[in-house]
Amino acid sequence: MYRQNGAAKKNYTTLDLSHCFNKATGKEFDKISVIGLAKNPVQSVKNMKDGSTKNTVSFEIPISNRNQMISDFFGIAPSEDKNGTIWARCTAWDKTADRLDKLLQKINPAGAVLLVYATAKVTQNGQYQNLDCSVYNFELIRTVGNSGEVGTKEVDDTIPTPEEVAEVVESETELPF
Repeated sequence: MYRQNGAAKKNYTTLDLSHCFNKATGKEFDKISVIGLAKNPVQSVKNMKDGSTKNTVSFEIPISNRNQMISDFFGIAPSEDKNGTIWARCTAWDKTADRLDKLLQKINPAGAVLLVYATAKVTQNGQYQNLDCSVYNFELIRTVGNSGEVGTKEVDDTIPTPEEVAEVVESETELPF
């Protein structure tokens, strides 16, 4: 909630969901585009089933007041926190992870508002349903410093080719979610 002209207003997360089809693999997948403050970024190296390793950057993005939209789209509602927020668990892989890690090292990582493009699915984890996102591209919208000041930074605006996006989607079967 925020106040505009003294009246309480709800915050709505900018969110787009779409069902897609990869002609190369013949598989359907779901895409998500969301703008939010990247929280708790962690860079790591994941061991894959085939014995290889992949660089990753994992983070969470809060999604507010879009619960019904997400539930209708996926047919199952991800778990919410006590404030009704869904936390999208995002993971960037390989080149995308390297670009994101480089960006987060230049700025305050707790203050990066990102537009994230990802494939997504709702997964079961014990009693909770998680919204898991495999990031294939991102854009820096703005930075927010520790004192709340807003700024902008230069960003590598390289857009992946359709072949690179298809490669990410094809390799999704190797991903742990």
